[in-house]
Amino acid sequence: MKYWIRCLRCLHDSGRMRYAEFGKKQIQCIVLVLISSIATIMFPNLVSKIIDEGIGIGELTNIYKYSIFLGTTGVIMIISEYAYQMSFYKFSQKFILEIKELFFSKLLKTNIAFWSKHTAGDMFKILEDDIAAIENMFTRSISSIISNVFILIGVTSYLIHMHRKIGFFLIIFTVIIVWIQKRYGKKLENFAYPFREEVAMFSSYTNEVLNNIINIEMCGIKEKVNENYCEKNKKIVKKTLQQLKLITILKSIISSYSICSLFVIMMIGAGEVLVNKMSVGDLVSLTMYIQWLLGPIVVLGDAYAEFKSNLPIFERIFNVIDSKDIVYEGQIYPKSQMIGEIEIRNIKFSYMQGKEVFHDFLLTVQPGQTLGITGKNGCGKTTIFRMILKLCEPESGDVIIDKIPVKNYATSYLSSQIGCLLQDEFIISGSLREVIDVEQMHSDYEILSIMEDFCLNVEEFSEGLDTRIGENTSNLSGGQVQKISLARLFLQDKAVYLLDEPTAAIDLGAEEIICCSIKKYLEGKTAIIITHREKILSICDRKLLIV
Repeated sequence: MKYWIRCLRCLHDSGRMRYAEFGKKQIQCIVLVLISSIATIMFPNLVSKIIDEGIGIGELTNIYKYSIFLGTTGVIMIISEYAYQMSFYKFSQKFILEIKELFFSKLLKTNIAFWSKHTAGDMFKILEDDIAAIENMFTRSISSIISNVFILIGVTSYLIHMHRKIGFFLIIFTVIIVWIQKRYGKKLENFAYPFREEVAMFSSYTNEVLNNIINIEMCGIKEKVNENYCEKNKKIVKKTLQQLKLITILKSIISSYSICSLFVIMMIGAGEVLVNKMSVGDLVSLTMYIQWLLGPIVVLGDAYAEFKSNLPIFERIFNVIDSKDIVYEGQIYPKSQMIGEIEIRNIKFSYMQGKEVFHDFLLTVQPGQTLGITGKNGCGKTTIFRMILKLCEPESGDVIIDKIPVKNYATSYLSSQIGCLLQDEFIISGSLREVIDVEQMHSDYEILSIMEDFCLNVEEFSEGLDTRIGENTSNLSGGQVQKISLARLFLQDKAVYLLDEPTAAIDLGAEEIICCSIKKYLEGKTAIIITHREKILSICDRKLLIV
């Protein structure tokens, strides 16, 4: 229950679902559940009335009367059950939708420190599988739990009223079953946590392999990768069977409740019927009530086992939602365009303790200036970009743009003013037009014009601007990806540009033309270019070697 409360608190704090809205929906659901439960509890008693006051004494009028009541009660049961389940479904769908969007929006705010602790495959599994498991629990289990708790209380109370000795026995026996269930459920919970982590790691490994299948084949390691996959998969299957065994044993404990209860009722009840202390109708209704009682016990037992096995899911979700490894939002959003004066003052930064990337690092880039940076791998070139974009937070020192520390800027302002091209540029699938004109604000003429500047011939694409760019740019060459990325970047009017190896994948013949185009679009802009290519370095106003 604490996890549902945490979910609700997160949604309330984010403004996605207020407490009042939640309370209103819950009251509606509970009223419908209560109507269904009352009808369910009345049903066996009406069967008893038909037997004792109708069939037993040959009174046809009572048979018809109580049969009509029975049919009406049955209809109410069906309609109210449908109504409360649909009510829960609609509410839970909105609840899960908001949780999923909250989780995804949190991922988009995370920084480099977060991704050093988590993998993309793990986050994908949470989004696609874990939240779906919560949805399943919420839509199916929660509604069943509430309705069956009502039925359990009502039936138990009525059994005590009908036959005190049997009623109290069932209460004591129920408590014993619940205690056994709780003890065994703890064992299941202890197994579920490490197993869930193994499943997450396997999912991450699978995702990594699927995203790099061509590279794996080219490197000649597919046999080893396949061997590792099969080994990991066998371990997961083995652990899954162990978990299912624990769940099945837990369900069997609950099923024993029915056998023992019926044994007691028949032993006591049949004897009392023979000495006229109990009517046949009452005995029949007692056995029906046991079945009504068994249903809630089994459902609650199954739900308990499901919740126990899925507790790690909640932990994983809240580890992300509560993570402090995020890009903190500043409050400053200037109305004017960024001037582009960049200053890095006495920065100290390290990704791992004891391995400093920067120590008292200083750098100044004047407005309208293009700085070229070179240096060996791992010297911190890309880290400079990350700090400017607030993805890395220095241990000491400041990154300042236009006399204001970047941490104080609103992230949306930085995004609107700074354009960044990564060395391994990522293009989300879509039409060529959508990929280049991300904001859908430019005409086809403008798109074609900038494509030409970066040596992109639209005739290379079978359907022109409507050509579909596949997942992971599967239908593009490395050079085409880089050219499209450059066209997309410079189609947006930014004050500052950060370029990481912008011509690394471009052939020598096109490089000179593209360097001229980059210089044209950088006129009057502040830019930092990371590169080892002489052509692109030649357009820079200053050069910096980081050692």
